[in-house]
Amino acid sequence: MTIPKPWMLPLIVVALLAPLAAGLALLGPQGLVLGALIAAIALVLIAARPSPRARIEVATADDGHHHALVALLGAIDDRALAQQVARHVERESAAAAERRETDVLLVSPALNPLLDHWAADVSGARADAERRLDASLNRLASTGVPAHGSIGDSNPVLAVEDALREFPADEVIVVGPEDATEELAAEIRRRLDRPVELLTRTARR
Repeated sequence: MTIPKPWMLPLIVVALLAPLAAGLALLGPQGLVLGALIAAIALVLIAARPSPRARIEVATADDGHHHALVALLGAIDDRALAQQVARHVERESAAAAERRETDVLLVSPALNPLLDHWAADVSGARADAERRLDASLNRLASTGVPAHGSIGDSNPVLAVEDALREFPADEVIVVGPEDATEELAAEIRRRLDRPVELLTRTARR
Protein backbone atom coordinates (compact mmCIF):
# COMPACT_ATOMS: atom_id res chain seq x y z
CA MET A 1 0.00 0.00 0.00
CA THR A 2 1.37 3.38 -0.94
CA ILE A 3 1.70 6.46 1.21
CA PRO A 4 -0.76 9.04 -0.13
CA LYS A 5 0.91 11.78 -2.14
CA PRO A 6 0.15 15.33 -0.94
CA TRP A 7 -2.14 16.01 -3.90
CA MET A 8 -4.13 12.84 -3.16
CA LEU A 9 -5.10 13.73 0.42
CA PRO A 10 -7.76 16.36 -0.47
CA LEU A 11 -9.33 13.87 -2.90
CA ILE A 12 -9.44 11.20 -0.22
CA VAL A 13 -11.06 13.62 2.25
CA VAL A 14 -13.67 14.60 -0.34
CA ALA A 15 -14.37 10.94 -1.16
CA LEU A 16 -15.02 10.24 2.51
CA LEU A 17 -16.95 13.38 3.47
CA ALA A 18 -19.07 13.89 0.34
CA PRO A 19 -21.32 10.83 0.94
CA LEU A 20 -21.88 11.91 4.55
CA ALA A 21 -22.82 15.44 3.53
CA ALA A 22 -25.09 14.22 0.73
CA GLY A 23 -26.84 11.72 2.98
CA LEU A 24 -27.43 14.34 5.66
CA ALA A 25 -28.77 16.86 3.13
CA LEU A 26 -31.11 14.41 1.39
CA LEU A 27 -32.33 12.19 4.21
CA GLY A 28 -31.51 14.03 7.39
CA PRO A 29 -29.81 12.29 10.32
CA GLN A 30 -30.82 8.88 8.97
CA GLY A 31 -28.84 9.63 5.83
CA LEU A 32 -25.63 9.65 7.82
CA VAL A 33 -25.77 5.86 8.08
CA LEU A 34 -26.08 5.45 4.33
CA GLY A 35 -23.40 8.06 3.75
CA ALA A 36 -21.04 6.33 6.17
CA LEU A 37 -21.61 3.01 4.37
CA ILE A 38 -20.82 4.57 0.98
CA ALA A 39 -17.72 6.26 2.41
CA ALA A 40 -16.53 2.95 3.88
CA ILE A 41 -16.98 1.20 0.52
CA ALA A 42 -15.04 3.99 -1.21
CA LEU A 43 -12.22 3.66 1.31
CA VAL A 44 -11.99 -0.10 0.76
CA LEU A 45 -11.95 0.32 -3.03
CA ILE A 46 -9.19 2.94 -2.86
CA ALA A 47 -7.10 0.86 -0.45
CA ALA A 48 -7.52 -2.29 -2.54
CA ARG A 49 -6.54 -0.71 -5.84
CA PRO A 50 -4.07 -2.96 -7.67
CA SER A 51 -0.37 -2.21 -7.79
CA PRO A 52 1.15 -1.29 -11.15
CA ARG A 53 1.93 -4.27 -13.39
CA ALA A 54 4.05 -2.65 -16.09
CA ARG A 55 7.67 -3.64 -16.58
CA ILE A 56 9.98 -1.90 -14.14
CA GLU A 57 12.43 0.48 -15.78
CA VAL A 58 15.98 0.52 -14.44
CA ALA A 59 18.51 3.32 -14.62
CA THR A 60 21.69 2.69 -16.59
CA ALA A 61 25.33 3.21 -15.65
CA ASP A 62 28.72 2.75 -17.30
CA ASP A 63 30.97 2.83 -14.22
CA GLY A 64 31.91 -0.85 -14.53
CA HIS A 65 30.61 -1.67 -11.03
CA HIS A 66 28.24 -4.42 -9.94
CA HIS A 67 25.11 -2.77 -8.52
CA ALA A 68 22.93 -4.64 -6.03
CA LEU A 69 19.65 -3.33 -4.66
CA VAL A 70 18.58 -4.84 -1.33
CA ALA A 71 14.89 -4.48 -0.34
CA LEU A 72 14.49 -4.68 3.43
CA LEU A 73 11.23 -6.17 4.67
CA GLY A 74 13.15 -7.07 7.81
CA ALA A 75 16.41 -5.89 9.29
CA ILE A 76 19.72 -7.58 8.52
CA ASP A 77 20.35 -7.76 12.24
CA ASP A 78 22.25 -11.01 12.69
CA ARG A 79 25.69 -12.01 11.44
CA ALA A 80 24.56 -15.14 9.59
CA LEU A 81 22.09 -13.23 7.41
CA ALA A 82 24.62 -10.44 6.80
CA GLN A 83 27.16 -13.03 5.67
CA GLN A 84 24.60 -14.54 3.27
CA VAL A 85 24.10 -11.12 1.68
CA ALA A 86 27.85 -10.45 1.59
CA ARG A 87 28.65 -13.84 0.00
CA HIS A 88 25.96 -13.42 -2.62
CA VAL A 89 27.04 -9.91 -3.59
CA GLU A 90 30.71 -10.89 -3.76
CA ARG A 91 29.95 -13.98 -5.85
CA GLU A 92 27.86 -12.05 -8.36
CA SER A 93 30.46 -9.31 -8.60
CA ALA A 94 33.29 -11.78 -9.17
CA ALA A 95 31.29 -13.58 -11.88
CA ALA A 96 31.84 -10.65 -14.26
CA ALA A 97 35.55 -10.18 -14.87
CA GLU A 98 35.19 -6.60 -16.03
CA ARG A 99 33.53 -5.48 -12.79
CA ARG A 100 35.94 -4.35 -10.10
CA GLU A 101 33.75 -2.90 -7.35
CA THR A 102 30.29 -3.42 -5.90
CA ASP A 103 27.73 -0.71 -5.18
CA VAL A 104 25.06 -1.81 -2.69
CA LEU A 105 21.89 0.20 -2.03
CA LEU A 106 19.50 -0.76 0.77
CA VAL A 107 15.87 0.35 0.44
CA SER A 108 13.74 0.18 3.58
CA PRO A 109 9.99 0.54 2.81
CA ALA A 110 8.03 2.63 5.32
CA LEU A 111 5.60 -0.22 6.01
CA ASN A 112 2.47 1.37 7.42
CA PRO A 113 -0.67 -0.03 9.16
CA LEU A 114 -3.94 0.68 7.36
CA LEU A 115 -5.36 3.19 9.86
CA ASP A 116 -2.14 5.17 10.17
CA HIS A 117 -1.80 5.11 6.38
CA TRP A 118 -5.16 6.69 5.67
CA ALA A 119 -4.74 9.14 8.53
CA ALA A 120 -1.50 10.21 6.80
CA ASP A 121 0.40 9.38 10.01
CA VAL A 122 3.65 8.07 8.53
CA SER A 123 6.01 9.15 11.30
CA GLY A 124 5.96 5.78 13.06
CA ALA A 125 6.41 3.87 9.80
CA ARG A 126 9.35 6.04 8.80
CA ALA A 127 10.94 5.63 12.23
CA ASP A 128 10.66 1.83 11.96
CA ALA A 129 12.08 1.94 8.42
CA GLU A 130 15.01 4.07 9.61
CA ARG A 131 15.76 1.65 12.46
CA ARG A 132 15.62 -1.27 10.03
CA LEU A 133 17.93 0.55 7.64
CA ASP A 134 20.46 1.66 10.28
CA ALA A 135 20.69 -1.81 11.81
CA SER A 136 21.21 -3.37 8.38
CA LEU A 137 23.87 -0.86 7.30
CA ASN A 138 25.80 -1.39 10.52
CA ARG A 139 25.62 -5.18 10.31
CA LEU A 140 26.70 -5.27 6.67
CA ALA A 141 29.57 -2.91 7.42
CA SER A 142 30.79 -5.36 10.06
CA THR A 143 31.06 -8.03 7.34
CA GLY A 144 33.04 -5.75 5.05
CA VAL A 145 30.19 -4.73 2.74
CA PRO A 146 29.99 -0.93 2.40
CA ALA A 147 26.46 0.13 1.52
CA HIS A 148 24.22 3.16 1.46
CA GLY A 149 20.48 3.35 1.90
CA SER A 150 17.18 5.19 1.69
CA ILE A 151 13.61 5.04 2.99
CA GLY A 152 11.04 3.91 0.43
CA ASP A 153 7.29 3.88 -0.22
CA SER A 154 5.03 1.88 2.10
CA ASN A 155 4.28 -0.45 -0.82
CA PRO A 156 7.49 -2.53 -1.11
CA VAL A 157 7.04 -3.08 -4.85
CA LEU A 158 6.76 0.65 -5.44
CA ALA A 159 9.70 1.28 -3.10
CA VAL A 160 11.83 -1.01 -5.29
CA GLU A 161 10.46 0.51 -8.49
CA ASP A 162 11.18 4.06 -7.31
CA ALA A 163 14.74 3.13 -6.34
CA LEU A 164 15.44 1.42 -9.66
CA ARG A 165 14.56 4.57 -11.57
CA GLU A 166 17.68 6.15 -10.05
CA PHE A 167 19.85 3.13 -9.16
CA PRO A 168 21.20 0.94 -12.00
CA ALA A 169 20.83 -2.40 -10.22
CA ASP A 170 22.15 -5.56 -11.88
CA GLU A 171 20.17 -7.60 -9.35
CA VAL A 172 17.64 -7.23 -6.55
CA ILE A 173 17.95 -9.01 -3.21
CA VAL A 174 14.85 -9.25 -1.01
CA VAL A 175 15.51 -9.72 2.72
CA GLY A 176 13.00 -10.35 5.49
CA PRO A 177 10.41 -12.82 6.85
CA GLU A 178 9.95 -15.72 4.46
CA ASP A 179 6.22 -15.32 3.76
CA ALA A 180 6.41 -11.59 3.00
CA THR A 181 9.63 -11.81 0.99
CA GLU A 182 8.31 -14.62 -1.22
CA GLU A 183 5.34 -12.51 -2.28
CA LEU A 184 7.49 -9.45 -2.99
CA ALA A 185 10.17 -11.41 -4.84
CA ALA A 186 7.55 -13.10 -7.04
CA GLU A 187 5.97 -9.76 -7.97
CA ILE A 188 9.33 -8.17 -8.80
CA ARG A 189 10.38 -11.17 -10.89
CA ARG A 190 7.24 -10.78 -13.00
CA ARG A 191 8.08 -7.18 -13.76
CA LEU A 192 11.89 -7.04 -13.84
CA ASP A 193 14.31 -8.30 -16.48
CA ARG A 194 17.16 -9.17 -14.12
CA PRO A 195 17.86 -11.61 -11.26
CA VAL A 196 15.87 -11.39 -8.03
CA GLU A 197 17.31 -13.23 -5.01
CA LEU A 198 15.40 -14.10 -1.84
CA LEU A 199 17.31 -14.30 1.45
CA THR A 200 15.78 -15.12 4.84
CA ARG A 201 17.12 -16.41 8.14
CA THR A 202 15.72 -19.88 7.51
CA ALA A 203 16.03 -20.26 3.78
CA ARG A 204 18.00 -19.04 0.84
CA ARG A 205 16.75 -19.43 -2.72
